[in-house]
Amino acid sequence: MSSAFTTIRTRWVACLILCGVLGTVRAEKPPTVGEGQLGAPISWQACGDNPGSLCMLQKTRDSVLYLTPNESFFPERGLVAAGLGQVPDLENLNSGKSFAWIEKWDAGDTTEWVWFAPQAGEGTITLWMSAKSSGGTFSMSMDNKTVSFSVNSG
Repeated sequence: MSSAFTTIRTRWVACLILCGVLGTVRAEKPPTVGEGQLGAPISWQACGDNPGSLCMLQKTRDSVLYLTPNESFFPERGLVAAGLGQVPDLENLNSGKSFAWIEKWDAGDTTEWVWFAPQAGEGTITLWMSAKSSGGTFSMSMDNKTVSFSVNSG
């Protein structure tokens, strides 16, 4: 299952939100160190619209950004990052743990990934996943654009 989402970036900061109804969400093939930003050093960089704002960032090596459970935020309690991931926890940001999937989804649950684009341009977001149970509805939002799609695992 994949769905493409293309947008023109005009600001530096964007927040991607994934909402869904599933028991567990997992990548079909776990990304590994050396792909995208995974395993790249974390550094403090200027970011945002306010002068002097600093953010911890990882730069992608190949213009691909992997949004994994390790980089996600859960704005409300309920979702859980689980499983043994393959990407080391740099800077001990996840208490030394690496996660493979997000579970305990209920209707309306949200997970967020914050990412920074150094310049305006186009990008494509593709979601790959498999689920323990068939079905689910998701939406991906960025700025004022939203794409919704259904998921059915064979």
